[in-house]
This record gives sequence, structure tokens and C-alpha cells, in this order.
Amino acid sequence: MLKKMTEDIFQLVVRFKGSMGEVNCYLIKGKNGYTAVDTGIYDTETKETWQNVLDNYHIEKLILTHTHEDHIGLAKWFQEEYAVPVFVSKRGYKEMLKGRDRKAHMDRMKSLIKRHGTPPLPLKIKDFSFIYDFEPDGYFDDFDQIVLGNLPFQAIWTPGHAPDHYCFYNKQEEVMIVGDHVLEHLSPVIGLWMGEELNPLKDYLPSLLELQQYPSRLALPGHGKVMGDLSERITGTYN
Repeated sequence: MLKKMTEDIFQLVVRFKGSMGEVNCYLIKGKNGYTAVDTGIYDTETKETWQNVLDNYHIEKLILTHTHEDHIGLAKWFQEEYAVPVFVSKRGYKEMLKGRDRKAHMDRMKSLIKRHGTPPLPLKIKDFSFIYDFEPDGYFDDFDQIVLGNLPFQAIWTPGHAPDHYCFYNKQEEVMIVGDHVLEHLSPVIGLWMGEELNPLKDYLPSLLELQQYPSRLALPGHGKVMGDLSERITGTYN
């Protein structure tokens, strides 16, 4: 079930129906248990996957790369059912507050669609607003040093795919947890998830280039295959 990435980092592929079909989550070993990174969507299948893990491994905390539903989906469940502390970025908490208000979210989406002359969409989207309705146990901010397992990581704000997206970098091991910011098999979706009039591509390209400042021998994405040095992949995406 767990695939070894390094001596202390393990990958858990959480599969589900729809959307991307799977999310790469990570468990990082520490002296008091494991730090989990991301969860997958809220679904019976994903719960069963994590129940098998939680029955066999002590998860001391959960940290999120960003608050899209396929990454934060089970965070509230982790907290309520297993008393696992959940940590999000301060930017992520702001996105959670928006996600709780489904009516305002739908109104923004309808207004955005109308403003750009797109035919109305039914927007019969399943209500997942409940996954955001909890209070995190702690927060991190830009360039904070955070401990995942026993390893120190730097939190790097990388907007574009999501306004609250963060990568986590360990300098000693040259390991980068890249979430959905860089993927091996395709370019990440750059969209207006909350229906706000923004320019996420303008944010994405500079934050993509910024990662070239961090030498990486191993890059761990939220979907697809793991990568080595990001420089070539970033150059190809940017061009």
C-alpha cells in the first residue's frame, strides 16, 4: 500500500471515481508518528483506504498543500474521527471560508459565466461545502520552516493552480513536495475555482520559475509519476 520514496517518505496513492481518479498522498516518518500530506476526496472508497492506513500507522498530524476538494476532502474526518491535528496555510483558511458558503460560491460562478457571455450552466454540482466546515489546529505562512515527520521543510507559496497552493522543500535531502504545481504527465489546471475575476496564469508562471531556485533530486507531485530535477520540466512547461 505504501511505496517508499526515501528512507523517511512514503507515497500512498488514494484512488476514487471521477475527477483525476487518484491523488498522491505522502506519509513522512517521525519519532512520534507520521505526518500525512493531503487526503483525497471525501468518499467511502477513500475513507476505506485511509482506515487501513490509520489502523496500522500512527498519524501525528495532517498538512495540506492546498484546499481543493481532492486534497482537503477527508481533513475534517481525520480531525473528528481520529483526533489528527490538521494544519493549513493562512491563505488556505481564507479559501476554506469561501468554500463553506455554497450560495455565494454559486452566485460568483453564475455571475462570472454571464459576464463573459458563456451559455448558462446548470451548475448541478454536488454540495461538498461541509468538508470546509471545521477549524484547523494550526497554520503556516510563506517561507515558514515546518517539520514533517522528523524533516524540516520550507513552505513555498506557489499560486496559479490554486491561490493557496504551497510546495514544501527539504534542503538537506533536496526533496520537494510539489502538490499540483508541477505534474509529470500534463500541465496543471489553471482556473477560476471560486468564480472570482483573477488572472491565475499571471501568478502561475513566476511561481513556476521560482522553483528553479531550489535544487531537487526528487519531486513528489499530487498526481502521476514522481520526478527528479524539476528544471527541465519547468522549462518545458514555461515554453
